[in-house]
Amino acid sequence: MLPLSALRAFEVAARRGSVKAAALEMGVTDGAISRQVRELETFVGGPLFVRSGRGLELTGVGAALSAKLSQALDLIDIALDEARTELSRRPSIAAEESHQVRVRAVATLAARMLLPRIAAFERDHPLIELVLSVSDSADEDDLAENELVLCYTRDAPPPRGSVVLFRDEAEPVASPRVLARLGDIQTPVQLMSRARLLGATPTGWDWQAWATAHGVAWSPEQPTMRFETDDLAIQAAVAGVGVVLADVRLAAREMRDERLVRVLPDAPPVSLGSFVALRRPVLDAAATAFLAWLREILAPPPASPPAPLTPAPSPPAPGAPPPGSAPEPPAPPAP
Repeated sequence: MLPLSALRAFEVAARRGSVKAAALEMGVTDGAISRQVRELETFVGGPLFVRSGRGLELTGVGAALSAKLSQALDLIDIALDEARTELSRRPSIAAEESHQVRVRAVATLAARMLLPRIAAFERDHPLIELVLSVSDSADEDDLAENELVLCYTRDAPPPRGSVVLFRDEAEPVASPRVLARLGDIQTPVQLMSRARLLGATPTGWDWQAWATAHGVAWSPEQPTMRFETDDLAIQAAVAGVGVVLADVRLAAREMRDERLVRVLPDAPPVSLGSFVALRRPVLDAAATAFLAWLREILAPPPASPPAPLTPAPSPPAPGAPPPGSAPEPPAPPAP
């Protein structure tokens, strides 16, 4: 394979028009430029320059190669600049060291947001070893053995020093066959009166908060089914057991595949709490890099710009035919 240095030498010599000028720009000897250009000519099978007393003149093939090569090298330079800029934003981690980050996470966040993406994180951060432990619950006490604790809180505002990963904006979702079985549901009252509700809170406070926000009286006798985690509740909804209250980011895969759909698309979601990262007061570069990556993947997608307004058509002039109608035939000539 031809070395990149020969391509670079040819590009500079073609652009500068002389071996000497190319050698000065690249900081090498004239002989090095000539040798690399001859190597490229041998590779392509013919001359790329016409040597004369006035310097170097490109052949037709050489001129075409020079133009395309200049564009390609410019793209390489741009790609390298972008890579350097991106890496300069990340915390510096010594190349000769391997860093370990201990993270504890609640089960639903781990199963639905972390595990599908951990391989990508490890590919992009080969020097960071992620040690993840998963539990049904997590709190500040877990910081004794972990740099970061990813948990759920109903506190508003969230605990001091925590980093909000995303707000839990919950709305009812169900499988299409459950929706068909329930019939035409247009209002929260109809939903609460017909559906079995699925959740992962022992007292049903999530559904109670949603009902209150939509002006529906809550009854403790409401048919419900409780699970240890929201992940299990979402899986139950996919299986057709009932209607689950979930943030659509947690059920994104199922909704993308239309295994789950919104039950009341016009009813706004209700903010129930937040998924947060509790952190030690001081984080090393590896833990800081993981937290930055976590915030990036959990950031809400940018809002779609509003559709442009279509101006209303101007009213027709008096006596003019309405838009889209066929013109009247001309009057016959007078006898």
